[in-house]
Amino acid sequence: MSEGLKQFCHQKRIVIEGIKGEMRTAIATAIKICPTLENEAKANFTIAYRHLEDARMRFGKVIQAMEGGVSIWDEVDKKAVEETDNDPSR
Repeated sequence: MSEGLKQFCHQKRIVIEGIKGEMRTAIATAIKICPTLENEAKANFTIAYRHLEDARMRFGKVIQAMEGGVSIWDEVDKKAVEETDNDPSR
């Protein structure tokens, strides 16, 4: 089961990477066709692209968790707590 889920997540990461490439092409084409493209349109292209990046990362996090991996952010959070606990001004 877990290998099937990891494979599913890996495949979706590949698909999302392809869509991101299509988005880059679409944005460049839209700007060439319509140099006065509204800022709202540009902003929404950017937001859509960032959501794709986030979705790809989240699938990676599923794989990481299934492999028992620890996020680097877990270590950053732990260090921040330790630094706060050891801060003499607190």
